[in-house]
Parts: sequence; structure tokens; C-alpha cells
Amino acid sequence: MFFRKICCDFTQNNVIKTRNIRFYRNLASNLKDNVNRDVILQAFESVQINSVKDWTNVRKAILEHELNRGQYSNNTIDAMILGHCVKTRQFDLGASYITFLNQEKIKPNLATVGKYLRLIYLKNQDSCLESGKPCKVSEEKLIFKHYEDLRKDYPVLDSISLENITCALSLTTRWRQCLDLLKEIKVSVVPSSTAYSTVIASCFSRNEESLGWELLREMLEYERVPQSVAYLAYIKSVAKIRKKTEALEKLEQLFLFLQENNLKCDEDVGAYICQTARKLGYRSDFTIVTHRGLCRSCSRTLNNFDLTDEDFNELRTKVFEKVIVGRDVFVKTSPEELERFKNFAASMGQFDVVLDGLNIAYSAGTKQQPFVYSSLVALVVSHFVQKRKKVLVLGRAHMNRWPKKNWGYVTQNASVFLAQDISQDDPYLLYCALNSGKDTVIVTRDLMRSHKFLLRDPRLKMLFDRWLSQRQWHLLRVDERKGPIFRIPPPFSIVAQCNDGTWHIPYETDAPKDKNEFHSTWLCLKK
Repeated sequence: MFFRKICCDFTQNNVIKTRNIRFYRNLASNLKDNVNRDVILQAFESVQINSVKDWTNVRKAILEHELNRGQYSNNTIDAMILGHCVKTRQFDLGASYITFLNQEKIKPNLATVGKYLRLIYLKNQDSCLESGKPCKVSEEKLIFKHYEDLRKDYPVLDSISLENITCALSLTTRWRQCLDLLKEIKVSVVPSSTAYSTVIASCFSRNEESLGWELLREMLEYERVPQSVAYLAYIKSVAKIRKKTEALEKLEQLFLFLQENNLKCDEDVGAYICQTARKLGYRSDFTIVTHRGLCRSCSRTLNNFDLTDEDFNELRTKVFEKVIVGRDVFVKTSPEELERFKNFAASMGQFDVVLDGLNIAYSAGTKQQPFVYSSLVALVVSHFVQKRKKVLVLGRAHMNRWPKKNWGYVTQNASVFLAQDISQDDPYLLYCALNSGKDTVIVTRDLMRSHKFLLRDPRLKMLFDRWLSQRQWHLLRVDERKGPIFRIPPPFSIVAQCNDGTWHIPYETDAPKDKNEFHSTWLCLKK
């Protein structure tokens, strides 16, 4: 009765209200970008660019546009126009605009030159990747000139400009200078995925394979995900190997890298993998893997890479050392609370389920009434109690002020630890979940990225990902009849894997995907 009563209390009106709040937040956050885009698009649509001189009219149309509220000025308009050319990949249009600036004796500023270098990179990227050779001499001279001019005018360059230079220079015979540019970027920030990936692609295209793998592993340590250009360069280098056994070994080296680091490729990379694999004797297909783990192409069932006891104990130890203790996460916690938590943890035993109470409550939105929050947490607790699970709820002190009707049910049917409102409760959650054992379920929508980053070691990050992906449940919604509906992990690991000589590689598509759907798009490569 309690279960159904709480479901009824969590009314449809609250759900609708929450959806409306989220809709208008997203609408507001995108409004500024849409306005900027409309100004440029309308200017390009209203002026025909048949000659270089027509750019004067384009600039005037943008600067005098009724929606221009100061975001476009003589100082910013050049970079904005070239930025539009970069986004729309209109290479000839960008080159025409640079010609216009030269004729009008308008010296492009740092941002404008940076956008132009990025445009040159995008224009030549595919051809250089395909041939494995530098870009044309004329383009190369242009890149060198702009780079050397920037060095004269700006002895110290910002990270964004350095990234643009890195992209362009990676296509030239002086690509090795990109290694120094990466070091220069590191002085102020961690290099982006784009900066790393373009340099890695150059390494693989120039047969510097060891250096390419070294940079791939380095970027993963900094939580940078490789872009498709890095993978494509490697696959194309493999396709050029004449000895079939060696090419197969190199291709499987990529598959193992994806597996070891829980990485997916995109659809374009998947197509090149299939194409290369077929030449090497594989039967390769794009396929769907069901929620049960069944491949519709080969009818094999994918494996679950559960952590061994040894791996789990190592992960638990390192999380305690590097994330909980090493980070000094209790800096905002009083010594009394820390002592209280230590005593609680020492006597708590093991739990089947650890709930992130506030995260569950806020799944209804952050502007609901306390009754809604307490109802949600009570519903989730009731769900597991009915399944005879031992439940722990972690939350904040203010939750004790929630309505007694629902909150009383929580405290009577689950163990509860409430941190101070100013404390970080994520470390408590991790500590309790890991301390309870590798089979404990953790209910939260928090991806714990900041905590994973602190592990540094790619192998530890992989173990953390696998543990969390197998034990983490997400509260999706509440059904008035069925109660809470969760997204639970599928019974197989969504990671590249080999089954009896058949490789299955997960890949991403550009198609819109519900964030609550599990991953179903795979490559099936059968020998």
C-alpha cells in the first residue's frame, strides 16, 4: 500500500512542470548562439559574393544588422566571418575573405589568422590523411608564412592560437615542431583532443608508430578522448602493409587498445575498419547487439568483463588512497563529522544497495517541494526493501527536515548517513559502495568523472569505468503502477571484445540518442 500511495503522490503535474523547466533552460542557453548564427546567415543570404569587393557589403550587413547588439565590431568581425567559414567548411569563401583583407590592407588579428589556419587544415586534412604525405607546397608556404608572422608579432601565444597552429603545421614537412607546440600548450592548459589527435595522425601517417601510441596513452591520462582522425590515420597505415599477418596483428592492436581503455569509435572509423578487415579476410558487418548481449549478425552472445577479486581490491585501495584520502576531500568537513563517518563506516557492515539520496531526489528537478523529494527517495527505498535488500542512503543534513511521513519510512527501513550541507558527499558514496563489495549496487546519475580523473593511471580508470558501468543504476522515472523505473546495466560489457575469433567493436552514430538508452550499435568482424 505504501508503495502505491507514494507513487500516486508523485503527481503527473510535477513531472510536466519539471520537463517545462528543463525545456526553457535549454532554450535560453541556446538563444545567444542562435542569434549570432542568424546575423551571419542573414548577411550571407542578403549579399551575393561574386567578387572580392562584395565582402565590403557583407561586413556592412553584419555590423548594421538589427540583431547586432555589440557582439560584432571592427575588432571581431573578421574572426567571426572566418569562424563561419570554418563551421560550414566553405574553404574557397574563407580564402576569398583573406584576399579581401589583404587588398584593403586590413591586417588580420590573432584570432582571424588562427581561424584561417584552422580552415587550411580542414581543407587539406582528408587528402593528407589519404596520401600520408604533406599538403601542397603552395599551402605549406602559406602556413609557414602565417606561423612565422604570428611568432614575430606575438612572442607568447595563447592555447587556442597554438592549437590552430598545431593543426595546420601537422600537415607540413615541419610537423615535428607540433611536439614542441604541445609542450608549449601544456604550460597553461592540458592540450585539447583536437591538438593531440592531429599530431597523432601525423605520427601514424609518417610511420612514427611508437610515437603515435605514446601520445595516445598520454592524452588518455589527461582525460582527452582520441578523435577519428587519429584512428583513421592508423587504419590507413595498416592498409598499406603488404604482409597480411603483420597487418592483422596491427589491426588487432587497435582493437585491444579500444578494449583496454573502454573506448568506442565513430561510424566513419567503423566503415574504414570494416573495409580494411575485409581485405584481410574478415567478414565484417555493421550490426545491432540486443539488451541481452546477442549479436544479430553472428548470433554470438557478448561477454561481461566482471572485475576479478584482485582487480576490485586494487581499485578499492587506489580510490581510497588517491581520491578519498589523497585529495583531502574532507577539507570542508569538521573533525567531528569525519570521526562520526569513520565510526559509522567501521560498524556499517555490507549493503546490497547504496543510494545517492539527494541525486535521486533532484531527478525531479531542483525547484520541487520537499514532499516530492522525500516521496522519490522513499519510493526507491521501498523498491529495494520489498526485494529484501539491505539499503544505505547517503545525503545531506537538511534532508532531516523533509516531511516525516515519507522521510520517516526511509529512516526506519534503511541505514542513513547525512553529511553536513557544506560537505562533499560523493566521496562518502564511493567509500561505502566500494567498502560493501564488488556486487553492491550504487544508485546515482553522477558519472563521477572528477573522481576518475584523480586516478591518473589509465588502467585504474578502466577498472573504475567497468565497475561503475556494471553496478550503477539510474532512476529514469516513476510509474504509478510499477513504481520507480531504472536504467540497469546490460548483462554484458559495452567494450571491444573477441569471442572465438570474432571481434565486436562498439561504435557511435550521429543519430539522436536518448541518454537513457543502452548502446546497441556494433561492428561484427568474423574471421
